[in-house]
Amino acid sequence: DDLSKVFRQSGHAPTALIRQLQPLFVRHENFVARTGNPYYWVRAISETAKSIFESRQPELLSFAKGLLQKGLTHEPSNRLLWNQLGLALKFLHHEQAAEWVFWEGIRRDPEQVAHYTELGRLLKDGGRHEEAEEVFREAFRIDPKDIPSRTELGRLLMRMDRLAEAEEMFREAFRIDPKNLHSRTELGRLLMRMDRLAE
Repeated sequence: DDLSKVFRQSGHAPTALIRQLQPLFVRHENFVARTGNPYYWVRAISETAKSIFESRQPELLSFAKGLLQKGLTHEPSNRLLWNQLGLALKFLHHEQAAEWVFWEGIRRDPEQVAHYTELGRLLKDGGRHEEAEEVFREAFRIDPKDIPSRTELGRLLMRMDRLAEAEEMFREAFRIDPKNLHSRTELGRLLMRMDRLAE
């Protein structure tokens, strides 16, 4: 509740927001020091990072990165913090560091599909298409019902002009969850490109 209030009052102005957030996190850290329980502090870090990612403002992203790194010193096995740290680095255009973080997240938790999906996106955006394809395929090998990895692979295959394979990916994602907006939208874009929109 305090975090929501701070975001509303600051209007997302970076300096004002950071100035208001810092005392909240000092209180959280003091609580951790007294009790040894980092649960609420880590949850606050994660929620703050999520809100900051929407703004993509460099000053706020750097602040989020620092919070996430601190959180990981207390909960080094927290899969969400690893994923969010990778995203913060990616949004700050520190692609090499982001890649290392996603790989480290995979090393620590090889069954966590979100790490593969974000790593695949990073590789795809960097033009490393074959590596990205391999990572996406590993994601839905781990979880055959994972839609984000299938949708991202479909987008990658479209970019590589492997349209029949892209269509198969989007249709598989659509079969898993017919209500998923992303796979439906991408399938529509693909059919339009193939002049088959009537389907």
